[in-house]
Amino acid sequence: MPIFTPTIQQQNNSTTAGIRTYPNFGPIQQNLILQDDFSRQTLSPTNAIPAYTVGVVGSGTGTATGGNHGTCLLLTTSTATNDCVSAQVSANRFKRTSQYIDLRSNIALDVIFDCGENNVVTNYSFFIGLVATANALTAVPTTARHMGIYGTSGGNFFLSSSDGTTQTTTDTGVAVDQNVLRRLNISWTGTNSAVISLYSGSTYSTLVKSQTATSLSSDNLYELFFFVLTNTTAAKDLEVYEWRVVTL
Repeated sequence: MPIFTPTIQQQNNSTTAGIRTYPNFGPIQQNLILQDDFSRQTLSPTNAIPAYTVGVVGSGTGTATGGNHGTCLLLTTSTATNDCVSAQVSANRFKRTSQYIDLRSNIALDVIFDCGENNVVTNYSFFIGLVATANALTAVPTTARHMGIYGTSGGNFFLSSSDGTTQTTTDTGVAVDQNVLRRLNISWTGTNSAVISLYSGSTYSTLVKSQTATSLSSDNLYELFFFVLTNTTAAKDLEVYEWRVVTL
C-alpha cells in the first residue's frame, strides 16, 4: 500500500482515535487512504465524526473491542434464531463515474477478518463487501447490486457479485472455519469492472480464488458492510481487524 500523510486540513476533517476516514469521499483524489484498525475503546468515540451505522435485529452488538488477534470490530448476534448484526461505513460512499476515471484508475479495498469463535461452522451466515444501499442488511445479499464474500451454514467461502438482477458466485473451495485470518481484496479497476479476491497465509499474500465482476454501474453509491446472522439458538460472531481503501 502507498504511504499517505494527511494535510493539517485533512487531519482536522478526519475522525480520531484509530480511524482515518472523511465525511465525503467524493473530493478525495488519487493516492489517498481511508482505513480503520479499531485501536480504540469504542466504535464511535465521543466527539468523533460518526463513521459507522450499526443495525441489529434482536439484541446483538457491534463494538470495537479485543479479539483473538488484537483489537477488532466484533459483531455478535443474540441467541435467537435469525437475529443479525449489520455494520456499515456510512460516513463514506464509493462511486465510479467518468469524471473520476483519470484520477482514480483503481479503488482498492482490503479487509482483514476471521469468522470468530462462537461455533461458526454451522448455522451461521456472514457477508463482507460493498453493497449499493444505505439500508442495514438483514440477510446476505443475493441479487442486490454488490461485490464481496459470504459464507453460510457449514459451507465454503463464496465470492459474490450482482449487477442488480443476477447474482454470480464463485466457490473458493475453502470451508468456513474459526479463528483463521484472511484478506478480502476488491480491486475496482473501471466503471463496470472489479476483481474480487480472497487471500490467505501469514502475510495474506496467497491467492485462494478470484472473481471478475461486471455491470456494477457508475450510477450507484456503494457502502462497505460487515454482516453476521445466526440460524440457530446460539450467538455467532464476525471479527474484522482492519479495512483499508486506497485510491490508485
